[in-house]
Formats: sequence, structure tokens, C-alpha cells
Amino acid sequence: MPFNEWGDFFAGVSAPLAFLWLVVGYFQQGEELGQNTQALKQQERALQLQVEELKQSVQQQKEMVKVTQEHLEINRTSIEREYRKEKLRAQPLIRQLGGAYSKKPNMIKHLVRAINIGHLISRVELSIRNTTIELNLEKDFFDNWDFNTEKDLVFTRQEDTNLSINDSLELHMNYLDGMGEQSAQVLYFSANERGNFSFSSENSDSNNDTPE
Repeated sequence: MPFNEWGDFFAGVSAPLAFLWLVVGYFQQGEELGQNTQALKQQERALQLQVEELKQSVQQQKEMVKVTQEHLEINRTSIEREYRKEKLRAQPLIRQLGGAYSKKPNMIKHLVRAINIGHLISRVELSIRNTTIELNLEKDFFDNWDFNTEKDLVFTRQEDTNLSINDSLELHMNYLDGMGEQSAQVLYFSANERGNFSFSSENSDSNNDTPE
């Protein structure tokens, strides 16, 4: 058989085999693509689960932060409340016991006796403010003012100044309270019918002023 016929023979025989391999390769490729598609779907589901878990984790963290903030706010409020209570207990309670006035050459002296029924205070500085009459303090500093201790608050004025029932003043007290912190208090004084000054406070008793 001539060579060209052998070539035609082998070409005719191999052509179906090549087509068969083409068909087999096509189906194998399709199967691999299907497997790859399935794997991608599984990866997508896994990613969706991770995203969902991450969302839940973020939500849980937000709730934990909220609960922590609420606890901190409760603790802060409780601490502030206790501090205010301690601060209040560390303050003095100044009450008036009585008073007197006396005349000296060119000067009138007004004495108001007061007692501290609250906490001990120290480094007490006194100053007159918002007064309707010219007055001076005989003593404007106390080293301390202990519980149940009396102090004389003495005001002086010139004899030629007239004291009327409408006269008033503020006595500002700056001091270190029982907690060792700087605090302040104001005593509101007014002239009374007996020609002296008095200040009133809650649960305090009225006292008579007597001339010396």
C-alpha cells in the first residue's frame, strides 16, 4: 500500500479517537467546573457565616460596653452621693447664742455670740460683704472652730453712724472643713430692734440682746 494511503488510513482511524478524547475532556472539564462552583458556594456560605458571627460579636461587644457604662454611671453616682453626704457631715453648723453691744469713745461695738454644733473646721477667715453700713471686724481669723465651741463675732462702727432696722450684712466664712478641703459659708446678718445684729438659721432659738 502506498504511503499516502497509509496516511489516509491512520488519519481516518485516529480522527474518531481524537473526537472521543475531546468529548471526554469536555465532560471532565464540566465536572471540574461544577466541583469548583460547589467549592465556591461552600466558601461563600462559610464567609456569610463568618460575617454573621462577626455581626453578632460586634453586637455583643456593644451590649457589654453599654452594660459597663451603666455600671460605671451607677458607681459614679453612688460615689458622688456618698461624697456629698461626707461633705455635708464635714461642715460646721453655726447657731447664735446671744448678743450685746457697748459704747466706747467714738465707737460702738456689736458682739454676736455663736456656737458651732457641726464639724470641726480650721483656718477660718471672715470677711464682711454687701453691707448697708460701714462696719469693721475686730477679729477676722480663727485657727479653728471646734464642735460645741463658742466664738464672739465682734463688729465695730463709728459712733456717728446710725443703725437702722433695715441695715444688713453678709459675713463670709472661708475655711478648711472636716475633710481638709476648702469650703465656704455665708451668714446673713440683719439689725434688730434692740440695736444689735443677729442672724437666724434653721432650728435656732431667738436670744435677747442686752446692753453692757
